[in-house]
Amino acid sequence: MTSIEQLVDRQVRKWASETQQVHGPPPRWPVITVSRAYGSRGGELAARVADKLGFELWDRRIVEAIASSASLRRHVVESLDDKVPGRAVWLSERFERGYFSRDDYLSHLAAVIDAIARHGRAVILGRGAHMMIAPANALRVRVTAALEPRVAWIARHEGLSMEDARARALRIDAERRAFAEHHFGVELDDPAYFDLVLSTDVLSLERAVELVIDLFRQRFGDRSSVAA
Repeated sequence: MTSIEQLVDRQVRKWASETQQVHGPPPRWPVITVSRAYGSRGGELAARVADKLGFELWDRRIVEAIASSASLRRHVVESLDDKVPGRAVWLSERFERGYFSRDDYLSHLAAVIDAIARHGRAVILGRGAHMMIAPANALRVRVTAALEPRVAWIARHEGLSMEDARARALRIDAERRAFAEHHFGVELDDPAYFDLVLSTDVLSLERAVELVIDLFRQRFGDRSSVAA
């Protein structure tokens, strides 16, 4: 069993245990989505927020692996028993009305993100999660920074020359923009699709984490659930 298979199995068991402890429909917990420019330290922010709130962190690598594997995808989606409300009408309507692309990959990805979101108490990093969860059910965060600070950070942490770091930043930024435009028909960094936009070349990472948590608690409360 791979590490991702083990992670999924452990998480599904945890969900099952939590569901069994609740009589009737469980509370609907909100989630946090984090979209980030490459090199802006958005991944680190997501991990710290998840740790401080006691939420599960679902990063791009894990979500993509689940979406691409029929057995893992089924394991996650089937973890939603009768106590957990059915697939959000909001998400289904996005596909039916043609707002999202209709390819199999996005459908599989949406099923995984929808399942994670309905279990709640999660921070989901990347893969357009902010576009696939109803705005009322999530705090949608965008983390960015100017190109030069990002290039310097990439060079330092990935052992690259400044030239190679710049090329990587530009390539990955372009890939992420293309993903958003192809699947959702939107500009990746359009602030209209986020509740909070943070620049880590202006804010320290610690302060950025505090702002995310403060806004989350202001909006949802310490133990708030949202309507299914």
